[in-house]
Amino acid sequence: MNFKFLQFLENAQRKWHLLVALLGTVGTLLVWWVHLTHPGTFPDPFLADRVNTARLIFVLGPPFLSVFCLGNIVLRQTSRIEKSGPMTGYLHQQESDRKWKITVAAGFAAAVNLLLMMVTTSGIS
Repeated sequence: MNFKFLQFLENAQRKWHLLVALLGTVGTLLVWWVHLTHPGTFPDPFLADRVNTARLIFVLGPPFLSVFCLGNIVLRQTSRIEKSGPMTGYLHQQESDRKWKITVAAGFAAAVNLLLMMVTTSGIS
């Protein structure tokens, strides 16, 4: 098991993705810890007159990074396209679809995290 995991991490890009995913997960846990111990820190950003962009990015960033990097680790990149040929357009489309799916999943995870924080804010206060 460990040998297969080490072989999986041979690619330097995967190591960086795993490191950023772990940091994003720790950041998400830290944001939740602060949110649950100090409920007024992250109030509902849409109830105020204007949205506090810094707080919104601070809440949405870590879960987005975690899911984005994990998606890049799990969904492997298609082989590099060296030459142009009859299948080049298809391969580029497949790579574009993969990136789009990862980005949408990461955005969805960040939005669910924000929604759960808003629900718990109304339950705590």
